[in-house]
Amino acid sequence: MNEFVRFYEENGISPVSQDISDLELHIKRRERLYRLLGIDSRLFKDADILEVGAGSGYNTLVFLLLGAKVDIVEPNPVGRKEMQKLFDNYSIDPKRYRIYDCVIEKYESSKKYDFVIAEGFLPAFGDSEREKILQALLKQVSHNTYLILTTICEFSYFFEYLRIVLGLCLVREVSNFSNKVQKLCVAFKSHLDSLGFASRPIEDWVKDSILNPTNDHFSYSLKKSAEDIRKFSIYNKEVGRFDVIGISPNFILNLSWYKDMGYSYIDAVIEQFDCKKYLLLSTEFKEMNLNQKTIGWLSDNVVQLRLLVHKLRKNVDFSIIEAIVELLQQMSNNCFQLGEFFVESLRECIELLKNPLELTEYKISAMPNFSRAWGRGQQYMSIKAIIE
Repeated sequence: MNEFVRFYEENGISPVSQDISDLELHIKRRERLYRLLGIDSRLFKDADILEVGAGSGYNTLVFLLLGAKVDIVEPNPVGRKEMQKLFDNYSIDPKRYRIYDCVIEKYESSKKYDFVIAEGFLPAFGDSEREKILQALLKQVSHNTYLILTTICEFSYFFEYLRIVLGLCLVREVSNFSNKVQKLCVAFKSHLDSLGFASRPIEDWVKDSILNPTNDHFSYSLKKSAEDIRKFSIYNKEVGRFDVIGISPNFILNLSWYKDMGYSYIDAVIEQFDCKKYLLLSTEFKEMNLNQKTIGWLSDNVVQLRLLVHKLRKNVDFSIIEAIVELLQQMSNNCFQLGEFFVESLRECIELLKNPLELTEYKISAMPNFSRAWGRGQQYMSIKAIIE
């Protein structure tokens, strides 16, 4: 059992539910996502889909309502139970889906899928486990398959890491999981409320974003994912070369012309990512003229923060908190080009972390700038084989 599934099973949770009281809005959101990835939602009608790590099935439901047939690989028993209940509530024909109690590495099928989807879990693994998962995914891909993956890195998760630091300090003396969740919900409700498009309940967000230890692995960038696809495509010799169809957010331009048949967007993603990754730090950011030295300095700091968070989760030690404060002070003193909002958000975290024993959920809730500070979180990438 991997660490991701273990955390869910130990706490009896599947913290990925969504508010779908407005079902039409939920469907429109998912259709828009795939449109940004170069996929018209009409392609899902009668399509064969393999969805890996579907959680409680809220996104799977959209595929089924759009007319797809779905094979679902979900190792978490709580997720499978909630998924079945959801499908029953919407009277989904059981003949149009099958739920498999296994991990993708142990899944076998001779079916040729139109879509293979792995959303929201790949960054939670270390390199060796993730490589096995990618190899297993690529074995299910044919010439006509769209492969959908998601990535998260230290840049896109920077503000969430700071929330983890505040959260771990806040509940350092709380042992009961439910009590931790309750206290953290009070602290971060105002933060989540600032996201007008958030659809996940605060309780689930706290469990999955603050208390889930697999978040400490989030160092899987779009660039690394693209490199891995090229590297592990050898495990599907029938398909050959892959290319990126679309990414969301689309911060790396596809500058190809329709007659330029040799253009490779996957190469562009790999080559340009390091120059553009600063855009993932904050939803407030637009294109800036940052040199590579500055971006490299930022990269060193956001990676260091992730490593400190990993140490803090094991032991909420004041020396680790002091190291985080020192790192944030260096950043706030040297990144004025990133704007006043970014700097003030860091300074608010510094002030609270200077006195961690006096930290309360109400102080976290009342942070005027940081409560509205979010990175670009999870990135999506659609990939397809190129017929040459």
